[in-house]
Amino acid sequence: GKCDHWDRSGSLQLLLDADEEDGKFKYLELARHITPYKIEMCQYIDVTPLAPLLKGKQTLSSWIDTWVGPDHAQGEGWQVSVQFVFYPGAPSPPSKIINVWGRRNITVGQLEEDKTIDAQIEAFSFEVPEGAKKVEAHLTTTGHSFGNTYNCAEFCGMRHDLLVNGNTFSVNPWRDDCSQNPVSPQYGTWEYSRNGWCPGAIAVGHKVDITSAVSLGATNSLDMDILLYNGEVYHNTQPVDLLPYTYVSLKLYIYE
Repeated sequence: GKCDHWDRSGSLQLLLDADEEDGKFKYLELARHITPYKIEMCQYIDVTPLAPLLKGKQTLSSWIDTWVGPDHAQGEGWQVSVQFVFYPGAPSPPSKIINVWGRRNITVGQLEEDKTIDAQIEAFSFEVPEGAKKVEAHLTTTGHSFGNTYNCAEFCGMRHDLLVNGNTFSVNPWRDDCSQNPVSPQYGTWEYSRNGWCPGAIAVGHKVDITSAVSLGATNSLDMDILLYNGEVYHNTQPVDLLPYTYVSLKLYIYE
């Protein structure tokens, strides 16, 4: 009965280079989740592609976007615990994992020159070995805020384009199955469809095979754009105090 009463964005991240003396870490997202309204949840997900990084002593970081605390009228927050289950078997993880973005916040709907999607994202360069058999992009996005034009970015469908060497791979993460969530019954609007997430669920993201667009043994370019579900540019003409935004994480898996 002391859980946060609201659905909050959450992320579990692996800290890379955690022993650096300057204390500046790179964050690789292991799991994106949204807390349920006012009740607990337990989720079980497959992170096999990240197995090469889950060896030895590692440091994890847990983040939840909440502002309640002890004795708050709307709950005291959350207690997070994590367990890893390892199964023996033939090796299947990628030979290389490229952490493009751990978890970043991108404002959508702004057309001012310095606030567009393009202004917030720089093209990313990556190398693909000559012997690579498959290259997969693992994109996780969740849209937040409402009351803006089209009720974005939580309650509007948005298309996320991965641009690989000029080739476009589109992902529409709209969730219309929130009412089927076994973490229920909850409070609030947990049954409503949403842009990339449901209250009380893991946002597992989408794995996109980009092998056909990459050049082996060469440098490749990757960029991203966020549009409305129909491919039109989103212009937020009725902004509220909290501008619409998307949390994005992106990893590349290279299989040889």
